[in-house]
Amino acid sequence: MKSSIIASFVILAVSCTNAPAPTAPDKSVPAPAAPSAEPAAAPAPAEQEKPLVLTEDLLKKFLALQKDKVALLRTQVDAWKKEQAKLGKDPKWHQSLAYVNRVGEIDKAIDEGNKSLCAKSGLTDREIKEIDNVVTEVSGARMLWKKSGGDQNLANMEKQMRAQLAQVPAAQRAEAEKNLGQMTQSMKDARDAKEARAKYGDATVDMVITHDTELGQLMEDQLKLGLGLH
Repeated sequence: MKSSIIASFVILAVSCTNAPAPTAPDKSVPAPAAPSAEPAAAPAPAEQEKPLVLTEDLLKKFLALQKDKVALLRTQVDAWKKEQAKLGKDPKWHQSLAYVNRVGEIDKAIDEGNKSLCAKSGLTDREIKEIDNVVTEVSGARMLWKKSGGDQNLANMEKQMRAQLAQVPAAQRAEAEKNLGQMTQSMKDARDAKEARAKYGDATVDMVITHDTELGQLMEDQLKLGLGLH
């Protein structure tokens, strides 16, 4: 980490006019040490951690962890729904402090349960965080791609827009073609995780994509179950 060192230098101006004769130095006071001819060595920069190399074993452990988290969340949500079925008959229940406190207790139980699952997963905190980053970027984007219709939707949209291009005046057609090409390419880049490939490498992204369906479903389950708590 870079640090800026601000030094203040105070210059003392001493007049030599009519200065008294020098006296013998006091031997009881040690003389100041002579300045070192060698400048002090700068501290070595902190060594940066190497990027995580994702392996099939690590990814399978992460998958198992996510399944356990979803199971924990589902158990808590199901119990909460049953509890609300009994207590929710009172219209004031959802506006009460007891309701807020109960939701807080459930959130805390889920948080503690997740920490316990992570500790037993065989993955370090760093591995979990970095794998989650890759999965979120790759599978999250592809899940949205599929929900929007995927390749079939892109093909239909491109076909319709090309039909509309036939009605565009010839002088404007080249620019319209260019815009269409940029739009379809950006959608394909999202599908193929182009940005993630630049960041994590083809091998890592391809490995995540092989488990894309399962990972995407787990992400969707977590989102839906999370909404069921509130």
